[in-house]
Amino acid sequence: MRIAQVTAYFQPEFGYEEYYLSRTLSSLGHEVSLVTSDRIFPFKNVKRLLAEIGTEHTTRKRGTGVSDLDGFKVYRLPCAFEMVTDFNLIMNIRATLKKIRPDIVHIHEPIQGGSAFAALHKDLGFKLVVDQHTYATTFEETRSLKNQIAHYQFVQLRKRFARLALSRADAITAVTDRTKQFMVEVQKIPADNIEVVTLGVDVDTFKFNKAARVKIRKELGVARNAPLILTAGRLDRAKKLEMLIQAFSGMNKSLGARLVIIGSGDDAYERKLRFEVEKLDLNKSVNFIKFVNRSLLSDYYSAADIGFWNKASITILEAMNCRVPVVIPDQITIKRYVANKNGLLFPEGDVVELKECLTKLAGNNELRNEMAERGVKLVGKKYSYNASAKNYLKIYRRCLERS
Repeated sequence: MRIAQVTAYFQPEFGYEEYYLSRTLSSLGHEVSLVTSDRIFPFKNVKRLLAEIGTEHTTRKRGTGVSDLDGFKVYRLPCAFEMVTDFNLIMNIRATLKKIRPDIVHIHEPIQGGSAFAALHKDLGFKLVVDQHTYATTFEETRSLKNQIAHYQFVQLRKRFARLALSRADAITAVTDRTKQFMVEVQKIPADNIEVVTLGVDVDTFKFNKAARVKIRKELGVARNAPLILTAGRLDRAKKLEMLIQAFSGMNKSLGARLVIIGSGDDAYERKLRFEVEKLDLNKSVNFIKFVNRSLLSDYYSAADIGFWNKASITILEAMNCRVPVVIPDQITIKRYVANKNGLLFPEGDVVELKECLTKLAGNNELRNEMAERGVKLVGKKYSYNASAKNYLKIYRRCLERS
């Protein structure tokens, strides 16, 4: 099968669905091309992130042309227009698709604009699959001028590009239940037309490493039996990590727990978190670690005993496959991640209940080990990229059979 993945931005050094799905589909014997713009996503403080991750690139721009990457071809096309946020328009999509001659075109997140135009070229004979990740019109769930602008931008611009792609799709997928709900309520897509295909995990990279566990804990100065709580990902205010710090502060000191916060992003928010740690006199038990290269991140997961996340993130699943039981809010977006009794849920926004969950796991090594085993089994069964790729192949084949 010839498959073209189309996405507005592509940053293989950070992972993400477009890279892993393309690589996995290629490994399963399919001819895969990835069509994108000449730049990566506009992460906050992106130059610093690139330096911290150790990539050869120093800017967002990658140039145009065709290259080979891990079994698939990457077509980087000129960006005709880009807004400050994650929205661009890409040139030469039709000519590129005409050259590739795909059976399937898979558009990723048409709300970003660049990928949506591929939907205009179905006369080339391909079937169209569109996936969406967005589950809100704004960046955060707080009232702010930034969010008012984001909402207006969604209604007047992004929603129109999404409609362009979704109205021409032969199949539509959402990466979470909350995304599906958003598409039904806001974009008016019939629920029966949307299939949920969750993001996956690179299980070859993210797996438990006993030697790394010993090494990282030694580097951090964590005692052999001290429970280590970890969270990882880009730092932004929507993740409300101050809740984690406050809950950690309320834990019984006799447990000897340690907390590690891994990530970079919003400098002002990081300063706020560090101030919270200092105010609560936690400097000796909380470590902040800058952005960690994905090839090393599994080592930190392996060192951890408990993982915390406050919103949907692929890092939850990565940690789970490294034998980390997780504590997450009772949200429709992510509660399925503990469906195998491999973690604990707390009421969203409830610091006291979060503290109770962390304390329960920190004080029970046997329970943590049981949950760790269940988490690995859940990822292997439902959330590996091999499982995700096979789900998409079923969808692709159904589309082609309707010809």
